[in-house]
Amino acid sequence: AYVVARNCRHFLNPNSKYDTYVMKKEKMYVLPASKGYYVIRYASDEKSFNENIKAFESIAASFRGKY
Repeated sequence: AYVVARNCRHFLNPNSKYDTYVMKKEKMYVLPASKGYYVIRYASDEKSFNENIKAFESIAASFRGKY
């Protein structure tokens, strides 16, 4: 599996002249399969990211692909 972790800006009003945003943190697992790939993704604002990361890791560890 490939692991992608990043911090990024999430603009609250992308189609307006206002540039207000929140910082998000995300983690993704990309798992190759015989017919493409699977992506398991978790994203949250930076302040609360660590609150649910253990649950995400548990779900990701239990994943069994179909292909």
